[in-house]
Amino acid sequence: MWQVRVCSQSIPAPPTMGSNLRPHEWHCQLQNTCPITLLEVIQKSFVKLFYNRLSSILAAHNVLTGGNFAGLPGGTCRDPIITLESIIHDANCTNSSLWILSQDISKAFDSVHLTMLKFALERIRLPASSVKLILSLFMNRSNWVFTAHGDTPSYQVRIGIDQGEVISPLLWMPLTGASDLVINNLVFMDDSTLISSSKARLEHMLSITEEFYALNNTSANHHKYVLISNSLPLTTTSNISPFLGVWFNIKGSRDFVKKQIAGECNSFAATLRPAKLSAKQVVYLYNTVLIPKLEYRMQVTHLSDRDCYTATKHIRSLVKQKANFLCHVNNLFLMANSITSFIQRLFVYRLMLIQFQFLIPVSPLTVTDWSL
Repeated sequence: MWQVRVCSQSIPAPPTMGSNLRPHEWHCQLQNTCPITLLEVIQKSFVKLFYNRLSSILAAHNVLTGGNFAGLPGGTCRDPIITLESIIHDANCTNSSLWILSQDISKAFDSVHLTMLKFALERIRLPASSVKLILSLFMNRSNWVFTAHGDTPSYQVRIGIDQGEVISPLLWMPLTGASDLVINNLVFMDDSTLISSSKARLEHMLSITEEFYALNNTSANHHKYVLISNSLPLTTTSNISPFLGVWFNIKGSRDFVKKQIAGECNSFAATLRPAKLSAKQVVYLYNTVLIPKLEYRMQVTHLSDRDCYTATKHIRSLVKQKANFLCHVNNLFLMANSITSFIQRLFVYRLMLIQFQFLIPVSPLTVTDWSL
């Protein structure tokens, strides 16, 4: 299949879809059904194979460079998060001016201009056959909708990159990195943040990005832009900004994140309190659902033991309730092991780093398996 598709340099259009509906009910009998093959599954499998081979080559030879941390194997959002936190920390330590603008791109993938994408792929010396193959994924497409009253007339799909396509994140990188202008920015997918030491330089970078968006037929949600700076008067919105789901405070204050963490714990406890769950199930949900969420949001915020203890008080109350303990039972009983009194059990390394930091009760009952 690989050789056939590379030689043809295109993805063939599926045949005209006919009626696959039986004129009678199927009555839970397979003989009354008409099996169909999802052609999209075959296409996605082929594109995934193409992506794996192309991305490994681009990563091995450092073809794609710049401030975009997504698309290539091993890409993670942790790198830009730590980078932004280091910049904010350095500005506070050196008492230097810092301006940060978080941009929001409207329907970034849908609005990509395929002509500009073709130029960007040719810029990185991608073979002409591969360029033609990639562009054929998003050209000459039509859809129609199945309704209770029949099929709607077909319509042409708006030209652009499918956001759910396997190769879409990789295609966004050469498009945004095609400019030779140096701009201090952090990018993860279509989440872009401009960083400058002065208002004038930030305005200059903003004008460049606006020209880039206009050239590539990409629109930006200006009303969703967030500006934070240590040179502006302190307000409730000028010193706090979300970046990739993590909240940053340009003054280094932890109050907002502390309230956010406490709110997540309280909401978690309020949701599970009326549910018919055992104490083991509550602890399991805490470890597998809430802890990873809090861990991600607290990547750049360090809370004291007392702050963590206060934030999780409703979780401890919930565990006591589900274990049929009195509310005034000392928390040491929750931390005790059923075999060796008052000695916490040893868990895997990840739980020791995260769970013990939050001082959450380990197990009020005997738990035989804590694997995730």
